[in-house]
Amino acid sequence: MTTGVDNPGASVAASGRFSDDPARTAIRVAQLDEYFTAQVLDGTDMICRDLTTCRRSATTDRFGRRRPDVAYAAGQLSHVGAHYDLVEDGRPLRILVVAMETGRPDENVTMPRRRAQLSASAAQPMSGRNPHMQGVMNALRVAVGRAPGGDRAGELLDMTGRADPVHLFDAYAMTNLRLCSAFRAGSTDSRGTRVMSSNCLRHFAATVRILEPTLCIVQGVEVARQVITLLTTAQEITPNLHRGLLAGTRRCWRRSPIPPHGVISVGAVSPPCPICTTPSSPPLPLPASCVAHGPTPLPPTRPEPVTAA
Repeated sequence: MTTGVDNPGASVAASGRFSDDPARTAIRVAQLDEYFTAQVLDGTDMICRDLTTCRRSATTDRFGRRRPDVAYAAGQLSHVGAHYDLVEDGRPLRILVVAMETGRPDENVTMPRRRAQLSASAAQPMSGRNPHMQGVMNALRVAVGRAPGGDRAGELLDMTGRADPVHLFDAYAMTNLRLCSAFRAGSTDSRGTRVMSSNCLRHFAATVRILEPTLCIVQGVEVARQVITLLTTAQEITPNLHRGLLAGTRRCWRRSPIPPHGVISVGAVSPPCPICTTPSSPPLPLPASCVAHGPTPLPPTRPEPVTAA
């Protein structure tokens, strides 16, 4: 893939707008899998230290009585597409979509199993996907400079040096703030708790540190509230554009409130952007040519983005 910023040994052919670095992605996947195996799901069993606390917060009331209407599914890991380390016109474009929870009943979902679920969704036409994944697809289309829509061609990327196009679902990563789901039995209606969200923040922070997204699309108002707790503001450039740290990595982020859900787009400061990296007083506006950010604002997603595939 890439630019001299992220990988000096790689190059991007002038003939293609998009390229990728699958070897770098494979390293990220191995690192993330190693983290999850040690901290969350060892492949067959949940080993997260907070599992009991989280499950109790969702499945019992304040008197400790069981809530029979609430189901709990533990261990639902992230998806990282094989072409996640995407490059557009020589600039890294690593896209991470963050939703709340899958809302699915399946447990002990490893990363390979999660990728298989996304591959199955990719094989479906737009109309065959659930509302959340339709919203994800539209957000990805906009992120790579395309209009929202249902045509198959708009979901495929031609890559430099590749004979076959790559589906967008294989060129991004998706994680849920909660790696377990609590939901009304027989439905996907969330019954998750803030205890679950708070306890899972450390896993989300580790995911961000490993994947180093250059564009992070955060879906849902409550998800945004939790993610904001990991943002350390160093400087306000405009009321909706800040520069600082996200999970210990330097980033710029832009808040784009779009009904019915707030969306936060987080862009890497690398490669250096003269707008975002140069202090100014008064703060400078963000021009369309700012190279540290994806093409926001993003399209709205459909209500309740909890079912991830």
